[in-house]
This record gives sequence, C-alpha cells and structure tokens, in this order.
Amino acid sequence: MFEDIVAKGNDSDAMKLHHLDKALVGDASGWITVKMIQDNNFEQTWKQLKSQFENPRVIVDTHLAGLLDLKPVLKGNHKELLELVKTVQRHVGGLEYQDIKVDKLSGLLLTKIITSRLDEQTVQLWERTQEHGKLPDFNQTLKFLQGECLVTQSLTRHTNLSR
Repeated sequence: MFEDIVAKGNDSDAMKLHHLDKALVGDASGWITVKMIQDNNFEQTWKQLKSQFENPRVIVDTHLAGLLDLKPVLKGNHKELLELVKTVQRHVGGLEYQDIKVDKLSGLLLTKIITSRLDEQTVQLWERTQEHGKLPDFNQTLKFLQGECLVTQSLTRHTNLSR
C-alpha cells in the first residue's frame, strides 16, 4: 500500500524519504540514515530497504511461528478469544499474501493448533458443532470462534450490569 501511495506518487524524493522514514516500524524503524536523506535518492533507499527486509523465508517463518505460539485462552475471556481469532487471521492473511493458501491439510493442522489453545468448555461447544465422522473445517472453526466472541462478550456485559 505504501508503494501505491508514496513510492509511485509524484512527491519529491525528499518528501518520499520523509514519509518512508516515518512509516517504518519494528526492526526497520530508524533504518534510514541522515546520509540517505541527504543523498535525496528515494529509489536507491527503497531498493536497499526492500532487499534488507523483504525476505519471503523470514516472513513465512514469522507467520508460522506466530501460529504455533498462539496463547491459550482462559475460560469465558472474550478478549483473549478475540485476540486469538485476530492473530490467526493476521498470520493466515500474511501467509496468503506470500501465495501460501490454506488447503485441506493446512486447514486441519490450523484447526488442531487453534482448538488446542481453547479452554475445555469452548472445545466442548465447538465439538458439538462438528458432524460425526466428518473432518473439521478451518473456516467454519473461525466462524464458530467469532460467534463465541460475541456470546462471551455479551455474557460478560450482562454479568457486569447485574452486579
């Protein structure tokens, strides 16, 4: 998106470098040096930055590690459940952006990883939605969890109002 808005835009190199420097986060934050800005060569800086940080293997490994390291969800905690769902969606989206799609096998593995992080009550509710003898579906599991987020949030709000 940055590339579409800034890199391909009509701003001067100095302005593009300014926007780029302000947009960098994480390990890339502070990467642009005063010399790079003084050289006023956005194209060269952009190429160096992409070369340094656009490593598909590192990107994929980061997303896989994020999925394997999902935090367990405590019983009835809608915020943790919502965070789990958002984390899964973010990492799966990142993998799909790298052209790694969720297929039958990866969907089963993701479903197993996700359900292993759920509390016992949520797993029981999820199991009740599964057809006997049929393999679970990753997208259906995410839909179920999104619905559970709404239910637990509503129950939490109701409990807080009752006090």
